[in-house]
Amino acid sequence: AVPAPLGSDLVRVSTIARDLAEDLPGRNAAIGHPVSDRVVDATTSMAAELSRIEADVLVDHDLHGENVLRGEREPWLAIDPKVAVGVPEFAVGPLLWTRFDELVNGPTSDLRRNLAWALDLLVEAAHLDREVARAWAVVECVDYWAWGLAAGFTQDPIRCRAIVEQLLF
Repeated sequence: AVPAPLGSDLVRVSTIARDLAEDLPGRNAAIGHPVSDRVVDATTSMAAELSRIEADVLVDHDLHGENVLRGEREPWLAIDPKVAVGVPEFAVGPLLWTRFDELVNGPTSDLRRNLAWALDLLVEAAHLDREVARAWAVVECVDYWAWGLAAGFTQDPIRCRAIVEQLLF
């Protein structure tokens, strides 16, 4: 995350959170309620809380291994950025769901412990607030779970559901 340009008209992470808190119940209903009411309620509550946290840094919320390439002008280059202005914790969800298969077969045979381990590594390496990172991971995973089902995806919604079940309850 780097400082956002002054006067930027990029979407704010707080706005994304507010919109998700308002829209998730209707989106879930439109696709047949695959996400339980308990998860939707918890997620909308978390998103409403997250919408109150402001920061002025650029955040790439699609930064994962397939979007980072070895470069010549710099050692590593991020490609296909999806940027917003807000807290860097917003980017944690995709880092977890894109590495899900590795977490299933991670340091232990317990997915909950492996997710906690991965979350702790991200928090420590990037100097993030752990609870904000966990909340954003849940919110982003539920958002992508519902979006993925509506888009006809098969694997990512399953991964996101498993992450949410381990991090939320």
